[in-house]
Amino acid sequence: MVRPAEETPKGSLWLSRLDMMIRAPYSHSDVVAVYSPKENKMGHKVFDAKLLKESLSKVLVPFYPIAGKLKMNDENGRFKIDCNAAGALFVDVETTHTLADLGAGFRKVRFPTTREFMFNFNKLYINNIKLQATLQPQKAQTYNLSTYEVLAGQVWRTTCKARGLTGDQDVKLYIHIDGRSRLKGPTLPQGYFGNVIFFTACIAKARDITCNPVWYSASKIHEALMKVQSTEYLRSAIDYLESQSDLDSIVRGAPHVTCPNLMINSWAKLPTDLADFGWGKPNLVAHGGIINEGQRFL
Repeated sequence: MVRPAEETPKGSLWLSRLDMMIRAPYSHSDVVAVYSPKENKMGHKVFDAKLLKESLSKVLVPFYPIAGKLKMNDENGRFKIDCNAAGALFVDVETTHTLADLGAGFRKVRFPTTREFMFNFNKLYINNIKLQATLQPQKAQTYNLSTYEVLAGQVWRTTCKARGLTGDQDVKLYIHIDGRSRLKGPTLPQGYFGNVIFFTACIAKARDITCNPVWYSASKIHEALMKVQSTEYLRSAIDYLESQSDLDSIVRGAPHVTCPNLMINSWAKLPTDLADFGWGKPNLVAHGGIINEGQRFL
């Protein structure tokens, strides 16, 4: 266990309803970070686990709840974090193999439970698909489609085609919304790292998504995003969640995003390039693997 490098506050922190908008309170997102090993004084490439532990222990000072323990509050039935500085689990495993030895099978070795497909969105492709979206005749369009809206729209179209969805089949797309920049008056306190993710959704007929150009699906996504821009909307959503004694009926988990539905989450703006633990920036940071069919990450 890696414990905070300094003394941290003790006590309990209650979790908001937004923190509990998941199927299992102990769930987490797997992230894979790939680094080029540094050379020691002898010229040998090494992975310094001690350096990583020291970096982690320093990070656990401002983010001290991560070093605590998740517990159930028997009085109100809600989860809380016992900030006891017990530490975070650290596992160090060595192998004689390299990533090159595993090749494309690396992801399958870690998560063999579902099939994965990767979209190659290089700069040229992104520019071309955005150009296609802007050149199409759009009825009374008074806005510009963002890169995210166009790419998400293309993923939605492609997924519907790959699934063979046609005709009057309703297809629903769930979209994650980051509320940090949207909540105003007052804004969130500095250093707050609780969940501020909301959901919005759009629905359309399969034939409309697959037969129309990408501007159609992208416009549907744009309209859904515009509905959740205001602080009032987000605060009303928080009030609604806090009024619910049982969240099971409204939590959007894996069963809601299987075919014909879909969920898209964007990691494009996460500052993954700042994940420097002492031996430089990572060569690659990616999601550890998609366990449930219907989930997509950009």
